[in-house]
Parts: sequence; structure tokens; C-alpha cells
Amino acid sequence: MDRYRKSSLWGLIILVLGMPSWLMGASCQSSTVKVNGETYKPKSDREQVLLNQAKAAEETQDKAAETTAWQNLLKEFPDSKATPLAQRRLGELAYGQGRWADAAGYFESTLKGSNLVGAERAKIRVKHGNALLKMGQPKEAIKAFEDAYPNLPEEEQKKLSSAILRAAKQSGDQRALIQWQARLLSGLPADQQAEAKASLLQAIDGRLSSAELEVIYAKRGESLNFPYDYVAMRLALLYYHQQEFKACDEILTVLLGGLSKEHVLYPKLRELRSLRRQDASVQPKVIGVLYPKTGFGASVGRLVRNAVELATRRLEGKLRIVYQDTASNSATAVKGLEALVREHRVIAVFGPILSSTSEAVAIRAQELRVPLFSISLKEGLADIGDFVFRNNLTFSEMGTAIARYAVKKLSLSRFAVFYPQNEPGKAKVGAFWKEVERLGGKVVGAESYAQDTTSFVEPAERLVGRKHLGMRPLWYKFSRKIRETKSGFRRKRLYRDMVKQFPPVIDFDAIFIPDSFQYVSMIAPTLAQQDIEVKLHYRYWEKQVEERYKNLNKPLKFVQLLGGNGWNNEDIFLREPRHVVGSIFTVRYFPWGAKKATHTRTFMDEYRSAYPGQFDPNNPKPPHHLTAYTYDTVQIMVHIVDKHAPTTREKFRDALRGKGGFPGVKSFPGVTGSITIQENGEATAPIKFLVAHKDKRFKLHGTSADLE
Repeated sequence: MDRYRKSSLWGLIILVLGMPSWLMGASCQSSTVKVNGETYKPKSDREQVLLNQAKAAEETQDKAAETTAWQNLLKEFPDSKATPLAQRRLGELAYGQGRWADAAGYFESTLKGSNLVGAERAKIRVKHGNALLKMGQPKEAIKAFEDAYPNLPEEEQKKLSSAILRAAKQSGDQRALIQWQARLLSGLPADQQAEAKASLLQAIDGRLSSAELEVIYAKRGESLNFPYDYVAMRLALLYYHQQEFKACDEILTVLLGGLSKEHVLYPKLRELRSLRRQDASVQPKVIGVLYPKTGFGASVGRLVRNAVELATRRLEGKLRIVYQDTASNSATAVKGLEALVREHRVIAVFGPILSSTSEAVAIRAQELRVPLFSISLKEGLADIGDFVFRNNLTFSEMGTAIARYAVKKLSLSRFAVFYPQNEPGKAKVGAFWKEVERLGGKVVGAESYAQDTTSFVEPAERLVGRKHLGMRPLWYKFSRKIRETKSGFRRKRLYRDMVKQFPPVIDFDAIFIPDSFQYVSMIAPTLAQQDIEVKLHYRYWEKQVEERYKNLNKPLKFVQLLGGNGWNNEDIFLREPRHVVGSIFTVRYFPWGAKKATHTRTFMDEYRSAYPGQFDPNNPKPPHHLTAYTYDTVQIMVHIVDKHAPTTREKFRDALRGKGGFPGVKSFPGVTGSITIQENGEATAPIKFLVAHKDKRFKLHGTSADLE
């Protein structure tokens, strides 16, 4: 028995001595742990118990028990030095279980509360980034990955590069996308390299700010390999356009030293270097003119050149004008602009005048940073950039103006539109419709017609609901009776009775027709055939029309015809004047309405005297409106050169816009009105509204000032 007791006692002693310390509970001797590389001994038995429980659960892979132990430790001993260890283990446990939000939170706390560095910190940061990526936070994941990348072994860096690239694609972070695509480029197959390069170039060209480009450029290394050569060039161009010339010149120096003459970017590099040199050698007294001397626009090009010569006559000998032919072609016009800038070093350019050439030239002028003042009607032209200006009444402005006048001045509320299927027609109608609805009116009918058609019967019938009368049973009944009747008198009577049954649906007060006078002179009689009678604005005439309709026992509603500046030609009266008399349309240039304006009379007299061959002695027509707009625009440019004497193109631009200490152009006395250049580069003046008078001429009916 004693022998049995002794053997049992020795067995118990051996068992206890061989048992791990964490299983002995709080009654056993306290152990130490490593926290942040330092040895830490718990200060209380309870803290030791929790640490022991956590360690025991970790060894037995009881994740639930380990999680509970660490959470209790954080809860009961928030100031424990074992806190970073607890947070790290909780993060790893949550990460392994796919609880990404918990993992990210614990990892973030671990990194903030510990002094981990090097590879250990990098491992946690990678897991932190993966958790963020799983949570749908790719931008934050990129930051975590990029923080970890430098401290990882080469093999792990390659894997992480792919993860960063995925995160960049998800987030749309172009900076990260370019930077990490560039790192992986050399390891791709040839076909994938070409695709990746195309993607990189697309991202670099115009999508990144100078700040983002600067970050990428700083990672270029010792040589300007792809895509950092393109990044550098793009950054230099941005600096140039932002007038940060010192920074631009620094990058140009790097590029010149790092790229060979055979490099694809070298021509652009030379161009930018040339522009920088030209900035210092601009001729302040030289203005360029782009106009269509040849091509389809040559007929108006001659008028434009005449107006330029007339506008610059008073500074002859003090100002030089250099002309370039656009040949009515965009590519030629752009080359002409480049010649004016590089060879003649002009301080500013007038033109072009054609919509077909103006946009391409305006884009290039903005790139070259040369002030361009056009009279083109191309929509959105001045929005291209701060070096682009325009002086004309645009299509959208016409539509908006006539809509405001019709609603506010004429008190009309219901409208129809009858327009050509072309860009000007659609632009005018779109602006008209939008403004009518903004002012509380309504467009109740809309019909369009082919641009070059000369027959308007079908769209006119559709406008008043008469297009498909033959499909109606009552119409068929009448028409059958007419066919069966042999008496001509009775047929006429039946036809008259039939027409009375189907009056036109005229539920609108006015019709807006945004077309030229040639087409309007055909459209107006066609509308009259559909019993649309225009409002004449002369009570005596309207009374006669009322009596005629009363005798015919027909309903009558007077309708106002509205138009744009394409109506401004008195040949509109040649066909059937009674159908256009009373119409109202909008213009800016109307010299007959400004008899008290001395400068307008002077312009007309001087132009007629200088170019008598352009006028019929028996016809008192004023100079063409393009001539007037050209004259005013060039006069403004001459005024800037003469009064403010800008020495750089930037100062010329600022003088037009009223920046950099310049007063700007306000209430400039022009032939087309009192001109003010707005902040967006558009030159505006009061708009005039003309009425087609019964004397077969136009008279001023009101101005935009009446609406204020």
C-alpha cells in the first residue's frame, strides 16, 4: 500500500512538473511575454490568467476561446502593455474568418499602438490593405499596400504590385494605375505590353492634375524610361499652361538631357521649347488675321478683309496686320495659326469666321496660349479656354432671346416650333424651348423638315392636325359623295362643307421658325394655306382679315411668327409679303435703328466710300453683318494694343478679360451695339427685336433692355 502511494505521488509530481505553466492557472508562477520586442510580466494574477488562456487557446487552435480571452484582456486591462499583441492576434483571427471590418479595425489599432518597423510592420500592413480591399475601400487599400511595399522581399513585392494594380483599377486612381502598371510592364508578354502602354498613354493624356503627375514623376528613378518620359512632357505642358515657367523650364532641361532626337516626343519637346523662346520675343504691335481668302467661304472672306483694313486704318504705320488664308479648311487654318504664332510672333489673332474651321483653331490657340478673337457662331467656342474669345450672337442666344421677348413683352404662352433638321436649327429650337418652359410657357407643337427641302406642305399639315384626314370616317364619307356628284357646283359646295368639319388645330399663340429668309418666304405662305393667319400688329389690316373669315364662316386665330437673325434681309418680302408682315425676329446688328450713333454712321459712310463697288447706288442696304462684327472685333483688339500696350500674350488676354489690373472691355461703342466682354470670353451687346413692317422694311420693335 505504501509502495502504491509513493508511486502515485511520484507520478503526480512528474505530471505537474511536465505540465505547461499556462495550464496551472493563477495559482502557478507568473510567466513573461514578448510585446513589441520587449519582455513584459503581467502585474496581476487576473491579467496573467487571461494571457495564459489566450496562449492555451492559440496552441490548441481554439479560435473562439482565444478571441474571448484577448477581448476580455482589452476590456479589463486597456492600459496593458500586452494590448498591441491582443489587437494583432484579434486582427489575424478576424482576417482568417473573413470578418474584414473587424480585421481592418484591429490591424489599424495595432499599427498605431506599437512601434513595429520593417518586415513585421509590412506584413500587418499588407493584411490591413487586403481587408480594406475586401470591404470595398480600394483607395485606402492602396495607401496600406504602398506603405508596406518597400519593406517586403522581392518575391512578395511582385505579388503586392498586382494587388495594388487591382485596387487602382477598382478605385479609378489614375496616379496609382500609371505608377504600378509601369512597374509591371517589363514582365508582361509583348502583346500585353502594347495594350498596357496604350492604356498608360490614355491615362496620362489629360486625366491627371499637375499634383498627381508630380507624384508619379518623383518616382521616375535615374532615367526617363516609359512612361515617365510622357509624364514629364505632360507635366511640362501643364506648367506652361499654368504659367509656372520656371518649373516648365526645369523639366524641359531634364527632357533635353534624357531623350534622344529619335524619341517620338522630341518634336513636341522642340515645339514647347520654341514656344518658351517666343514668349520672350512676341511682337506687341503685330496682330494676325485668319480668313477664308479661298475655298467656299471666299465670298465673305473678301468682306472680312475689307473690314479689318477699315478698322486698322487710323493706326497705319503703328500696327502691322499679318493675313493667313484658311482656304475654308480646318487643317489649313490650324497651320495658318501656327505660322502666325511661330514665324510672325503675333500678340493676338482675329478669326476664323467659319464654324467649320473655328473649333480646331480655337483648341490649337489655347494650346499655344495665344489670344484668339473669333466671330464664328460655333456653339461653346469660348468655353474651350481662357485664350479664346467670341463676338457674335450665337444660335442658342437667338433662341433664348426671342423666347424671353415673346413671353415677357408679347405676353404669349403657347408655342409651336417649325425648324430645319440641321445644327443651327436644333440649337435655336433647343434654347427657345428651354427658355419658354423656364418662364412658365409651353411648347405644344413641334415639326421639322429636311434641310434642303422646298416643300413644306406635309410638316405644315402635321403641325395643325390635317396630315391624315383621309383616314377619318367622316372625311371618307364626304369625299365619296364628292366623287359621286356630277355637278361641279355641288362638288364645290360639298367640299366647302367638308373642310368646315375639319378646321386646323391651332392651339398655339406663336410659331418659331429658326431658318433663313429664303426658306421663311416659302414657309409662311404654306402655313397660310393651313388657315394660319399671322398677327400683323396693324389693327386696320387685322380687322380686314377678321371680316373675311367672318364672311367665310371660318374660325380665326391670329398667330405670331417669330424668327432669328437669318430673317434679316428685306428680300423676304419679294414672294408674298402679306404672309410675313408682322413677324418679329431677333438681331444684334441693325444700323437703321441707331441713327443717333455717330460711330455707326461713320462706319457706314467710310465703308461705302472705301468699297463703292460692293453697293448698288439705288439700294440703301447697309454693309453685311459679318463686316460689322469683324469691324467691331478688330477695333477692340486695336484698342487693347493702342491703349494698354500689352507686351505678352497673357497680358493681352488679361486686358480683354479685365484681369491682372486691366479694366476689361465694358460698354465699348461698336457698330453692333455697346459691347462688353463677359468672364466666359463672350462679347455681348443689347439684342434688338425687329418687326416686318407693312412698308416692306424692318423697324425696331424693342430691345433686350425692355425686358430688364
